[in-house]
Amino acid sequence: RDQPRSRGLGDVYKRQMTRLTDKEQIVLRYCYEARLTQEQTAIKLGCSERSIRRYHAKALHKLKQILA
Repeated sequence: RDQPRSRGLGDVYKRQMTRLTDKEQIVLRYCYEARLTQEQTAIKLGCSERSIRRYHAKALHKLKQILA
């Protein structure tokens, strides 16, 4: 029999995204999936770059705690 495929980190990342706030998810998607800079993300969302940095840092911190 074929062995079931193990989940890659991408699958783990996508599952854990549900634990982030909507804004944190949006920021991560723009920065990583759309490959926008934080400045571009701020312009696209109509907020300050400082806010983007804050959401980005919070999201990464949460993901690190979840995956640790």
